[in-house]
Amino acid sequence: MRNLVGSVKRGAGSRFARDAVFLQIAAFVNLGTGLFTSWVLFRVLGVFGYGQYVEALNLRDLLLFLGNVGFAQLVVARASEAMGRLDEAGVARWIAFFVKAFGAFSAILCLLGFVLGPLLGLLILRDAETGLWAAVLGLSGPLTVPFYAAQCALQSTRRMRLLAEMENLKEITRAQLIICATIATVDLRGAVIAEVIGNLASAIFAFHAYAKARRDPGMALPSVRQILAATQTIGWGEVLQHARKGAVLSINKNFQALIPTVLPRLILGHFASPREVGYLTLAQNLMKLPLIGLQGVSRTLMPTLGQLRGAGQIDRLRSFLRKMMLISGGVVSIGSAAWWLFLTWFMPLFYGDASRPALPLLPWLWIAMAIAGFAVGVEAFFIVLDRLHIAIRISLIFVALSVVPGLWMIHRYHADGAAAYIALVHGSAATSIAYVLWFLYRSGASAPAEAPPEPEGLPPER
Repeated sequence: MRNLVGSVKRGAGSRFARDAVFLQIAAFVNLGTGLFTSWVLFRVLGVFGYGQYVEALNLRDLLLFLGNVGFAQLVVARASEAMGRLDEAGVARWIAFFVKAFGAFSAILCLLGFVLGPLLGLLILRDAETGLWAAVLGLSGPLTVPFYAAQCALQSTRRMRLLAEMENLKEITRAQLIICATIATVDLRGAVIAEVIGNLASAIFAFHAYAKARRDPGMALPSVRQILAATQTIGWGEVLQHARKGAVLSINKNFQALIPTVLPRLILGHFASPREVGYLTLAQNLMKLPLIGLQGVSRTLMPTLGQLRGAGQIDRLRSFLRKMMLISGGVVSIGSAAWWLFLTWFMPLFYGDASRPALPLLPWLWIAMAIAGFAVGVEAFFIVLDRLHIAIRISLIFVALSVVPGLWMIHRYHADGAAAYIALVHGSAATSIAYVLWFLYRSGASAPAEAPPEPEGLPPER
């Protein structure tokens, strides 16, 4: 334990710590903005209208997960490895790949959304209009290509301060537009249209942040013109080849985010009213605060581990990841327990007595958050060390085993059953944690034969 604490103290002044702090501050700003926005929507639209808005967002997420998450994770992991090898051309090519692949896939998914959105709304939520609004929200996919491309470039080359500023500007602008539109219209349509306009505005912030990054003394980034030219050299065969990897990454991410978060809300929306969905969403958004307290660490882990693997420093990678998982799990478990007790007083005071039905959901969500705290480095491990097939097998087993009891719990107990189901499906994360810790303890990992230069951002080995 003393060695573990000593390692943390030695790393306090490292680049990894500074990167994590920048992203953590940004995460808290975004969280505060999101909570205030949800409070305004809850108060202005009521719990029923707020639940409808959340259902539209959930359907939009269901439609767009494949085109967004998979490619972004793939590009950050591989571009950071290229950075560890000091391969500027490799970094540039991965950014160009993202622009072409994500642009094409998000446009296709956006068009499909207007066909599938109303149908899914009718089948899942028994409300075709909510599905139509989900399709309108799906316009955000093509509109956010510049933002997500800049996000990948800044994260993989570890320009975290610029990344944090860009994300905060986007979230604050989006929140202001949604709040003003909701107050002006007192209607779901105002919030939806404001969401789309906010994502369109994010392109402006992306171009500004990327231009500043190109003037930094770090690894050179290609110009926008060079990126567009590079997309012409990337054939559709190569896009489809990497799309298969992106699809695997997306499936893994869906198991981690879509199934424990979005799917229970959609099932609950089928068996119960939007009011119940509003209670569950409110409780989830508040209980995830302690986990968001480690968002800076989790987002910095991916490019850091990619650099270490690209530099061939596998022993250092294993030691660092193991320590981060144990520390983060302990912090989140204790912090979320204290936060749970605080919310029993805070929610009725801040959100009113209408929020009291959400209080019984908190114990189940605490279990899920505690497990997720230990899993902070699991996703980066599976991606960087090319073991996603293991993660997907674990998730498939737990999803298959939990579907029937999950449907029964949600049908029988509504929001309470959905919260219990969320805790149940986190069993896959617990199993993944056990596998990662076992792997890090018992075995090494494949590494490049060459020994490239020392990567930045970690405290020196003692």
